[in-house]
Amino acid sequence: MNIDRAYPKCKYHRTGKTTIVKDVDAEAALGEGWGDSPGGPSGLQDDADPFQRFDTWGLECLRSDARGRIRTGMANAHAGVIESGPDPDSRVRQASMRKVFGIFAEEYLRAGLLTESMMDDSIPRMVYDAAVSGGWQTGSLARNGGCTLQFGHYWVPPDVPKMLTKLLQGEVWRWRGELEATPGSFEPRTSRTSGLKRMQPPAALASPKVDSPEHGHRQDDKLVAERAARRGPQVPGGAGQRVQPSTIQRPR
Repeated sequence: MNIDRAYPKCKYHRTGKTTIVKDVDAEAALGEGWGDSPGGPSGLQDDADPFQRFDTWGLECLRSDARGRIRTGMANAHAGVIESGPDPDSRVRQASMRKVFGIFAEEYLRAGLLTESMMDDSIPRMVYDAAVSGGWQTGSLARNGGCTLQFGHYWVPPDVPKMLTKLLQGEVWRWRGELEATPGSFEPRTSRTSGLKRMQPPAALASPKVDSPEHGHRQDDKLVAERAARRGPQVPGGAGQRVQPSTIQRPR
């Protein structure tokens, strides 16, 4: 008989609560906000870092200064989470995910690469990757009783796509308006989906090979490459610079 010597174990919530779990499924069922140590005033673990998956997101289609702005924006969002303390109702963490969505959308729009499908699928996946590695939301590198859906680079609770649909709805509409107002945007309205439909888990998702981290990016990568080829090389401040998006107010 195999005995899992990792259990029982004590788990700590960022609000100060503690509990004992007897197995991996009980641990996964705790949900968001629990860790293996008290985690300090912010409730985050020592290894919390929203940049852990940054180099896997295929951002090479963006200029280095754009990637730098994304990193700066993500760092500011993470700083907000740290400064929020325990954040018992997760409002700051949710606001940080909306901010990060807007950061990605703005840079893709500046580059002339933003599409409706990116807002529906690949950008939310990157946002949730950052949220899991940063300690803002629940996710696991291995499937367990609470994380049964592979989404981006992590196994996550099955209600994550539905949660993101609701959380990011305002940002999607905000950047949809920016996209339609930007000269050169040619994606027809009839091809667009309502909400984050492509994020819903397919029936065959029981196998992790079905929805690999790269699966949701393939169509976007092809379109981004085609647009980048048409756009040609961009020199900072040169004639090839795309029209900048209008200045809009994002939630702080």
